[in-house]
Amino acid sequence: MPLWKHHTPTKRCRRRGMILPIVLIGLLVVALIGSAMARTVLLQHRSARRAEQEQQAAWLADSALQRAQARLASDADYTGETWNVSAEQLRSGFSGAAVIRIESVEGAKRIVIEAVYPEHSLQRILQRREKQVKPT
Repeated sequence: MPLWKHHTPTKRCRRRGMILPIVLIGLLVVALIGSAMARTVLLQHRSARRAEQEQQAAWLADSALQRAQARLASDADYTGETWNVSAEQLRSGFSGAAVIRIESVEGAKRIVIEAVYPEHSLQRILQRREKQVKPT
């Protein structure tokens, strides 16, 4: 029997050798799908947190507007304030602040609100409100 016949892999050996690359490719596909799903979940979480913060900033701005209207109704000389709201008052993990300014405009007063939430964050949300109020 010639020597070269002993060293030639049979069809069965060649098929067995193909299993490893197939399994590795399958694992790579599963890993890619898993990382894509993790990225999607992370992006959705960030988006939901941002929407929550935008809503909280809007509520803070609306509350500041109501606060300014009440103060202006009881004190005609009210010129505004910076209203700091603690995290405990907001029942959240962050504090917020609203700058209330009262501007005189042609015999009326304009309330200008700039609310920021979360107050000490690099990605804070700014909500603005304005309302013209006639003197009573």
